Amino acid sequence: MALRIYPTKNELETLREKTKPLKDAFDLLDDHVVITDKNGVILYANKAVEQNTGYLREEVLGKNPGDLWGGEMPQEFYEHMWHVIKTEKNPFVGEVRNKRKDGIEYWQEIHITPVLDEGGAVRFFIGIEPNIT
Repeated sequence: MALRIYPTKNELETLREKTKPLKDAFDLLDDHVVITDKNGVILYANKAVEQNTGYLREEVLGKNPGDLWGGEMPQEFYEHMWHVIKTEKNPFVGEVRNKRKDGIEYWQEIHITPVLDEGGAVRFFIGIEPNIT
């Protein structure tokens, strides 16, 4: 498993503040939405995340999806995904096998888009898992 880099509490709060303008719109969606920092640490999760994963929003903030409901795919899948979103800075679409908090596995389509700063560096990722049931 790859080394995870987690921001300090103050850094996490600063990053969360920067994502606030998006929160109101994402809270209205039925699709599972997370916003992460450049290392995949969750800064925001909408209500649908609770319904899909079984984790409360408070439980997921500051953590990585791979440590909670993800991490069920082959390593090559994740290496390719990270290459596309972090190195190529392109959106990624795929199907993933996830595991709810209660241990039940489920398949989900995932869309991850990098959000770049003015200089072209990755600042955030927006992950959307459409409701395909």
